[in-house]
Amino acid sequence: MTTIDKAAEVLAALAGLSPRAQLATLVEETGIPKPTLYRILRVLQERGLVQQDEAGMYRIGHRVFSLAAQAFHRFKVDDEIRRVMVDLGRRVHLTVHVSGFRADQLIYLDKLEADTPFSMRSEIGRLQAIHSSAIGKSVLAELAPAHARRVLEAHTRQQFTPYTVVDIETILRALPTIKERGFAVDDEEDELSTRAIGAAFRDAAGNPIGGISIVAPTFATSMAELEAFAPLVMEAAASIQALIPQPEAVSV
Repeated sequence: MTTIDKAAEVLAALAGLSPRAQLATLVEETGIPKPTLYRILRVLQERGLVQQDEAGMYRIGHRVFSLAAQAFHRFKVDDEIRRVMVDLGRRVHLTVHVSGFRADQLIYLDKLEADTPFSMRSEIGRLQAIHSSAIGKSVLAELAPAHARRVLEAHTRQQFTPYTVVDIETILRALPTIKERGFAVDDEEDELSTRAIGAAFRDAAGNPIGGISIVAPTFATSMAELEAFAPLVMEAAASIQALIPQPEAVSV
């Protein structure tokens, strides 16, 4: 494994262990010897890719989010997409997320809090787990099987809760069903006490470039109640897909 490979592993581990992690935890997650890991972290800190707080804990640096924003500049949540989110939020009275998928990474692009006292811990601009989130699984289902496998193999599949599925083969076996019904569910897989339904949207070439989801606390909404909103989520995804610019026709 090259130094660049190791640095990538460190960043991936930090993203999965967010918001912050101890050096010992990173050693365990990456398998990189402590002296080597410390040197890599120091270089990443110098470049703004990693930060260390007063308690000695490490976290993803601000420059990572700046780079991610640049990478996602071609797909922004404009006013029209925001209106789709608002319309969906008014109909379901739940938190709405829109995420973008670029370079095999999923990132929160926008969030509309529910008109309730409960708030979700998601944060715009942060990476989103692709193996455990409803949007992530809906995006994976739209990829070619070999591509979906590569994405899963390249990501740190963290066991967020006792219900998180981290086995690649198990995740891949579920994707055809997700693709057939048009939405994916997250039942306390990404975060305890929350459940979600998500649907992907595609570009003109048919490639998944993001998704939209609704999220609810488990004590307030059953999975059956949440699944009843699946048609509305898929409708919202289709509305966003219709807003994505189509390539200009070439005259011959």
